[in-house]
Amino acid sequence: MARVYASTAEFTNSVWCPELGAPTGKTLERLLHTASGQVERLTRNALYDTDNDGLPTNQAIATAFREATCAQAAYAHETGDVSGAGVGMSNMSIGSLSLGGSKVRAESVSDIQTALMSTESVDILANAGLLTGWVGDVW
Repeated sequence: MARVYASTAEFTNSVWCPELGAPTGKTLERLLHTASGQVERLTRNALYDTDNDGLPTNQAIATAFREATCAQAAYAHETGDVSGAGVGMSNMSIGSLSLGGSKVRAESVSDIQTALMSTESVDILANAGLLTGWVGDVW
């Protein structure tokens, strides 16, 4: 089973939870699951002690994972792009119908990874010493 670094209660009680229109239920669970995977991908090369479930045992590291996950979930909720499907999508029109695309033009996997991550979550992980660079082309 995939690791999730923040519970729904931790998100709801965090500074990252929006006052209006906060996600709940299955939507929030999906946001936290996806955000945890994105945080884990960024920290794949980081070295830290874990328990049998692969969760950090150091309280400061665990806090950084939780806060970065909450910040990332809030970012995905705010942008409305949980999966990153909108990254790199361009404008399109058919007759009188016009659809706007992403403002991000992805040229590489790094561009996509960067576009998917909130500045806050990256800063939290960097400040905790958990960012060791991008892992490379994973898609």
